[in-house]
Amino acid sequence: MPDVRIRWSEALAVGAAALDTDHQHLFALTNDVLAAMLDGRGPNVVKAALRDLEAYTRQHFSREEALLDETGYPEAEAHKASHAHLLAQLEKIRAMAGEGQPERVARFLQSWILDHILVADMDYARFLRKRARSEAPAEVAQKILVVESSRFFAAVLQEEIQAATGLTVETCGTFAEARLALRSHGREYLVAVLNVILPDAADGAVASLCRETGVPTVVFSGTYSEDLRERLTAEGVIDYIVKDTPASIGQLVSVIRRLVRNRHAKALVVDDSVTSRSYIGDLLRQYNFRVLLATNGQEALEQLAEHPDVSLVISDFHMPRMDGIEMVKRMRATHSKERLCIIGLSSGGGTAMSARFLKAGANDFLPKPFLREEFYCRVAQNMELLELITSLREVSTTDYLTGLYNRRHFYDVGETLFASMQRGTIALTAAILDIDHFKRINDTLGHDAGDHVLKAVARNLRAITREAEIIARIGGEEFAVLAINLAPEGVYGFFERLRAAISGIEVTIDGKTVPVTASIGVSTGTAGSLDAMMSKADEMLYLAKRSGRNRVEVG
Repeated sequence: MPDVRIRWSEALAVGAAALDTDHQHLFALTNDVLAAMLDGRGPNVVKAALRDLEAYTRQHFSREEALLDETGYPEAEAHKASHAHLLAQLEKIRAMAGEGQPERVARFLQSWILDHILVADMDYARFLRKRARSEAPAEVAQKILVVESSRFFAAVLQEEIQAATGLTVETCGTFAEARLALRSHGREYLVAVLNVILPDAADGAVASLCRETGVPTVVFSGTYSEDLRERLTAEGVIDYIVKDTPASIGQLVSVIRRLVRNRHAKALVVDDSVTSRSYIGDLLRQYNFRVLLATNGQEALEQLAEHPDVSLVISDFHMPRMDGIEMVKRMRATHSKERLCIIGLSSGGGTAMSARFLKAGANDFLPKPFLREEFYCRVAQNMELLELITSLREVSTTDYLTGLYNRRHFYDVGETLFASMQRGTIALTAAILDIDHFKRINDTLGHDAGDHVLKAVARNLRAITREAEIIARIGGEEFAVLAINLAPEGVYGFFERLRAAISGIEVTIDGKTVPVTASIGVSTGTAGSLDAMMSKADEMLYLAKRSGRNRVEVG
């Protein structure tokens, strides 16, 4: 008997953490049904596995439909109708399972789940991404202020921070200059880096000035005093770094980079205590997070459903309606550790409470009361781990130069789409695009010029195609496109528009204008495999090249 299990792949990820985690669990439950059939465990076990699959499917659809309504998805009713249709099809699955046909059940379930993910859920995920971009707040603070009496250190910090963040860094050498800058342009500063020992003011006075103007502050000083450190951290300083070794500059830059990245992150604070909730929320706002608040676990789940882009949750344990442990368990049912960081807090329970939070799925735990500096260190470490995982995932699927998908991801997704085409769920069109005379550009103007051309072509491909299309750079000057559900009569026109858009590109290198054209080969016919489709597209590309270049050939 062949292996009929359904395997999850990152190619199926829609990019919404809650949906992806639900889908992975649906895959696991589906495989439980198939395993029960293949192992001959009897009809009662198979029926129980099917009941579990149906129950979780209904829960998933219920959560998803609530999200559709909360986010104002314009296609919500059609999406809900597809859910109802899928649930109705479970009767057919039960009948096939009762007849002991695991291979037919596997094919049916694969079609049942994959087609919904690839079409309906992918459309919704694209809507969520567009909504998140449109709701992103306008950036006000775009500069960094360095207050340092040493001109040498000020110049070093300005260069290092500017290189690490890409933001403008302004410097002041005295308290008077800092006061003028903060009172005139305080809202423009994302963070201030301070040497608290200045010739024209008392120690720490400039930190108090930053607090008054609401600018987050990091102290970078050659002087260390425990009393001064405690006083400044009590006043809201994010970190106190001593400039005693060359490595201390790297430590400072790391803190600044964290503050810059936090501008785009949402954090959810969950605590029934008004005082504690407000205090932690203020800490995170000073750390440049966009902060949401909840008074208990149930309210936090609702907030997370409404804001699926939350990346950090800080939660107490003791709360009414739903405690922190139960909340973490429920969040982990839809959000993996790789996509959502959860840090537990509690003033009681000792080390056992830490273990309970971690076993429930929390990334980290902090006992109350905690030091501000330790809180920021824990948050920074956990956020950096999330970002590292995201970066590794992107590296594995993205072309480093153009930002398009790479060859590996193209074929991973393509195989799944091809399987859907074979089931008759979607129509699929494959194309290969090759930049004309690209070698000549590299040979005459250099590889930097070639890179500029590749990036320009990639930008145009992204601009003119729909989000449903899979576009990748598959090698050198070759790009590939998989278009879903193009009408047969519209295939040529679609790729002709791509060709025309590229032929309008002119790249200027060292005063020389480089015209760009491309040839495109398209495969529309049915084929036995994705490789066969791509081979046909390659044949059509060769025909386009042989027929004069800068043209589209469809076969």
